[in-house]
Amino acid sequence: MQTVTVPLGAQSYPVWVGSGLIDQVGSLLESVGAAEGSILLVSNDRVFGLYGDRVKASLAEAGFPVLVACLPDGEKYKTLDSVQQVYTAALEGHLDRASFIVALGGGVIGDLAGFAAATFMRGISFIQVPTTLLAQVDSSIGGKTGVNHPLGKNLIGAFHQPKAVVCDLDVLSTLPQRQLLNGLSEVVKHGIIGDSELLEAIAANPEQAKFGQLEMIEQCVVRSLLLKGQIVSQDEREAGVRAVLNFGHTMGHAVEQVAGYGKYTHGEAVAIGMRGALELSEKLGMLEPSTKRQLVRILSDCSLPTAVPGCDPAGLLSAMFRDKKNRQGRIRFVLLEEVERPVVRDDVPPEAVQEVLEMLTA
Repeated sequence: MQTVTVPLGAQSYPVWVGSGLIDQVGSLLESVGAAEGSILLVSNDRVFGLYGDRVKASLAEAGFPVLVACLPDGEKYKTLDSVQQVYTAALEGHLDRASFIVALGGGVIGDLAGFAAATFMRGISFIQVPTTLLAQVDSSIGGKTGVNHPLGKNLIGAFHQPKAVVCDLDVLSTLPQRQLLNGLSEVVKHGIIGDSELLEAIAANPEQAKFGQLEMIEQCVVRSLLLKGQIVSQDEREAGVRAVLNFGHTMGHAVEQVAGYGKYTHGEAVAIGMRGALELSEKLGMLEPSTKRQLVRILSDCSLPTAVPGCDPAGLLSAMFRDKKNRQGRIRFVLLEEVERPVVRDDVPPEAVQEVLEMLTA
């Protein structure tokens, strides 16, 4: 087991990475100070069927009373209605401020369970047990929690750091390949914005990355956690440098919304958004054409989409104007000068954005 620490002073917390950790959740929870109070295990019906009984047994063995809130699976259930179900389970189970929520699942479960923890009784503790590559390398750390609104993704939420994160690499073996690629997109993003060695490893061995070879996946998870933890420690609430983690997300979130949640995975949409950001960077004279081509090729070699044919460019632009990262009505993009040199820009000419959107949707 490897331990990566997210360094946030008094709010610092460990991220454990290894095999067989699903069966150690109870003892790991004890090690971060959980000594009393009930546990509400929040999951979805698919993941709970795979791992719920093992996590419950581990918690029970450590002496914790365990309640369960099991939700339907899918991005379309990342809503306030689902959070309300978690509140109801917590109230009916008599949870109090000494209680913990354990989020067992992918990014949807982690985000909404974390938001429930942030707001129930004005905030109780929670831990993340991410079961997808995407959640392990991205959404499980950093404290961003929340749900979607019909007008945009993740528009309702709060910053609420977990007490710990448990990344069991064994659970990734049950993922369909499309879900591995969903997470690999965020790993490639981390390589582009801040870890050229990780990017080179993926470029040299895309098949190992795509098909979940254990040593490659462990490297992807650990190096992504180290990079994101370092960035979050400098800017917990995304007032500055943390914004670079949104590389590919401005267009990506718009693709998810306009195409309809579920048509593209989050990682697929972010890959399309990264291609858009790279095209904009080249168009503005920031990025060498040869570097852009190399990075787009890495996305393609990882079997990630780099276009969204048939999507409505006007709809994408409208969705981008509602992005929560915007300031004073101007769309904020994370662009690239070269690998490991992302730049936040809010002065991109509208005609350049329009040209890139038309290219991506042709």
